[in-house]
Amino acid sequence: MNFADASRAGGMRDAAVWLSDATGFLGSGFLVTPRHVVTAAHVVVASWRSHEGVTVHHQGEQLLVREGAIEAFPEHGGTGTAYPFPDLALITLEHRDGRPYAVLAAADPEPAEQVHVWGFSTYAPDEGVHPDSLLLEVTGPIGPYIRVRGDEVKDGMSGGMVMRAGTGEVCGVLKGSRDYDSPRGGWITPVSALRAWLADLLPEPRTAPPEPEAFPDTMRVVAALQGLPDAEDPDFRRQILRLMGEELGLTTAFQAAYRPHPRDHLLEIVHRCRSHRNPRLAYRALGQAVESLRPDESAVHELRAALGGVA
Repeated sequence: MNFADASRAGGMRDAAVWLSDATGFLGSGFLVTPRHVVTAAHVVVASWRSHEGVTVHHQGEQLLVREGAIEAFPEHGGTGTAYPFPDLALITLEHRDGRPYAVLAAADPEPAEQVHVWGFSTYAPDEGVHPDSLLLEVTGPIGPYIRVRGDEVKDGMSGGMVMRAGTGEVCGVLKGSRDYDSPRGGWITPVSALRAWLADLLPEPRTAPPEPEAFPDTMRVVAALQGLPDAEDPDFRRQILRLMGEELGLTTAFQAAYRPHPRDHLLEIVHRCRSHRNPRLAYRALGQAVESLRPDESAVHELRAALGGVA
């Protein structure tokens, strides 16, 4: 993550809120417009049904939620122990310009992608409600939800904003933990479900797909990689994938299926760069990985030329 990305992600955190009622702390949420808060339905639905006063806490403000200003989806929790999908709630506040709000991602997070969760909890060393964060890795879909692992999801973080590492865009809403007594990860409601529910409220996602003709020529990139002295060594190719994963902020190596023949494996790596959700970043990670491993090889110059403006 570069400095600009880190600053953008940090700014997104200003949209985070926490919620309480007469009994105390309820959970986390975040602003999606200057006057609309999103949280998990199960965080507020009991207080809402019992007509307990819900308060939104945001950067020193304490905003009492008006009667009728909470909308849950679905409206009722059903008969199971877990609130049914998508487990979302929208709280409408009194209008005020200038409140920071989150930017929603255009797409759901993918397997092996790192995400940050920003919310609140009571687990800081000091008493009271404090900002809290999680670093998680996406493992993949589980039913309509997305499963994440790698950090201990504590009570109170439900409803928190799930931010894409690097851009800070919100790509989901934290539902809860698989086990509140151990670091077994949990589940998130994907941003696609949030966008579908709030389609009339939110702007269209900002998408800027790269133009296909701007991609490097696949076979020229493969030929440049084959020019490296260690290209036939499987361990060398695995080192490239590991460094690519680090460069992309993943907790695992860049995912490209192993092929016994060196050329086929290199071709698979390049194809995976091209099909990545952000091909330019993947190609750039490939170039930087190779250059860090073999900085003085003439083949690196050919690779840089083959990658062109993306490297």
